[in-house]
Amino acid sequence: MKTIFIFLLLSTDIDMTLDATAVYGLQTLEQCNFILETVKGEFNATDGYCYDDTTGDIHTKFGNS
Repeated sequence: MKTIFIFLLLSTDIDMTLDATAVYGLQTLEQCNFILETVKGEFNATDGYCYDDTTGDIHTKFGNS
């Protein structure tokens, strides 16, 4: 099963990644993009985007920091 993630930029030096499949029950990137603005608002994020695990895991996507 594919996992959908939401990456949120909360400030210039703070970011967060949510497992949108577990938290919101999302199965597709289309579903994720549909709710993205709402999720950004819930967390007061300045930016955000959706991606799935077919583009790499969290470590390869953003580096081991």
